[in-house]
Amino acid sequence: MHNISKIQHGRPSKEYGVGRKCAYPGCSHTLSRYNPDNICGSHTMFRPVLGTLDFPEEMKICSNCGDMKPATTEFFRRRHSRLEAQCKSCVNLKRRERKESKIEKDGLRRCTECGKVWIRDELNFRPSSADPKGFETVCIHCVRKKWTQASRESRLRRALLLKED
Repeated sequence: MHNISKIQHGRPSKEYGVGRKCAYPGCSHTLSRYNPDNICGSHTMFRPVLGTLDFPEEMKICSNCGDMKPATTEFFRRRHSRLEAQCKSCVNLKRRERKESKIEKDGLRRCTECGKVWIRDELNFRPSSADPKGFETVCIHCVRKKWTQASRESRLRRALLLKED
């Protein structure tokens, strides 16, 4: 039998050292041994202004929105032994958008008033030319509730006005 060894295609990978830390102020990420930079991927977009920034160590910049927030679990989720690069509000917003797009693909729609998911048709939503999907965003059930509530209030106002006279 022949001793089969792995064949390397192309050039060998360059290694830049193990155990290096990100040089960005307040960041404690350990850099990959294949990363030629002295900062991690979360901070590469801030490279031009890196020398001019003076952040306190307890602050962190969200990689999505760019807002500077306190580096605590109140604003950033913990992943393993460090904080995530994106703030909680950005992560939650992306999750909501993903969830809503899945609902829309299935032929459903979430009512903006009550939050319930209904089949997107004439039985549950009124047709609308303003919406790209062809239906209003508030379900018929909520619209009817508003109408009945408004008519009750107007009847009460009229009754109160009649009593005052």
